[in-house]
Amino acid sequence: MRFLLNAQILLDSLKRKTYDDELRREDLLNYFRQSVSQKVLLISFMIAICALLNFSIFPFLTWR
Repeated sequence: MRFLLNAQILLDSLKRKTYDDELRREDLLNYFRQSVSQKVLLISFMIAICALLNFSIFPFLTWR
């Protein structure tokens, strides 16, 4: 009986660790997605402003 109790405790702790690892992985993915999304928006905004001002970011890139 004691063996079964210890096995159940071990199984529960493994399930909890797996769940915590999944949450941690999900949090990291969300952080990176949000970070990339913000950078893409910022770069898009900067390019749009440059286009409105008719200013080329790169010499070979023109807006006309």
